[in-house]
Amino acid sequence: MKKIVILKLGALGDIICMLPLISCIKEECGDADITWISSVIYKDFMGLFPDINENIYVNQDKIFKGRWYQKLFEIIKLWKKITFIKCDLIIVGNPDWRYRVLLGPALLRNSFKVCKPVKGRNRTIEYIRTFLGHYDYSLANYSYPKLNIRDVDPSIHFSIDEKYVGLVPGGTNNTLNTQPLRRWPIENYVLLAKSLIEQGFKIVILGDKNDEWTLEFFRDVDFKNLVGKTSFLEMVPIMKKLSLLISHDTGLLHVANLSQIPVLGLFGPTSPREVTLGMSNITNWDSLPCGPCYDGKEFADCANNLCMRAITPERVLSESLSLLNKRY
Repeated sequence: MKKIVILKLGALGDIICMLPLISCIKEECGDADITWISSVIYKDFMGLFPDINENIYVNQDKIFKGRWYQKLFEIIKLWKKITFIKCDLIIVGNPDWRYRVLLGPALLRNSFKVCKPVKGRNRTIEYIRTFLGHYDYSLANYSYPKLNIRDVDPSIHFSIDEKYVGLVPGGTNNTLNTQPLRRWPIENYVLLAKSLIEQGFKIVILGDKNDEWTLEFFRDVDFKNLVGKTSFLEMVPIMKKLSLLISHDTGLLHVANLSQIPVLGLFGPTSPREVTLGMSNITNWDSLPCGPCYDGKEFADCANNLCMRAITPERVLSESLSLLNKRY
């Protein structure tokens, strides 16, 4: 049995982009033993995947934003767990040299590969290509690994007679910073919510506790509030109650895609080609020579966020109804 160790930190969407690698490893190596090193804040989420044999967690906030002694303490804790590990391959999911420092002594004892996504190429396919050592169109055939789906909390009621559309107006919080350039203007979400209600749909607003600031904007809208009220364990089964989820490029957009429900992604500075598999999306680059501007680390110096503002609520409503009509 081959043993594979994967290190992938970062935002939730970044981790989800790498998950199809598990399916690839299982197909190529049979009953492989997979260890995944990720952030402790995603402990519940990573526990949903039975094909991961062992999860090792680190506090990435302390590693990247803590004081020097907090960083050192977290690194030493990880080294104690992995220094004497023996495996067939270590896959480093981040090209930044600091991630190799995290693995330290384990890289001296084992073979390893560093994923270096190429701008313009799909990241999921690039992770798989790094593992396999070759590139062809068949790499896009790998799907997300199977999930252990939990029941929805009975207090979160969804009527079987209603059709629900989820909106994610917040998010875009990365490991090192917040990236508001990825957000679609919240006033557009409000207009879209009102239009969908007129069409007979129920609105669900999703997000974590950091997104509670968005709720004030919807004070005149009838909606189900799930912002900060669900865990990662509950999020996937909740997503499956939705007829459609609409979101800009943030973690819950990728959770919805993982949940295999209809998704409409709104993209401006980031490219759907790089971060999604099989997702409907809207971009507005035809009239803007500057997009997409995100290079994997930095955004262009932009004060107006024109690429996201140019996506109109009317256009999103039209695309949404088209997707919903295909379902009903």
